[in-house]
Amino acid sequence: MWQTVSAGAIEVFAISVFDYRRAEDLIARHGFVYRLRSLDALQLGVALDVRDQGLGDTVVAADVTLGEVAMREGLSVLSPKD
Repeated sequence: MWQTVSAGAIEVFAISVFDYRRAEDLIARHGFVYRLRSLDALQLGVALDVRDQGLGDTVVAADVTLGEVAMREGLSVLSPKD
């Protein structure tokens, strides 16, 4: 069962070929305008996969670019700076 980080449990997800392809697509769509970096795109690809599975829709991101692109992709963003 999925629990939140604040409850002390972290769920680990494997990175799939699908996630790499999604990261490539994210870079193609957002890389030039937002300067999205490869590892940020991969992290975001996994987050979108998790969302699509109905397991969560919020990303914790201190990086402004990652947060901006995540919001553009329909995810909620929680900044640890707030």
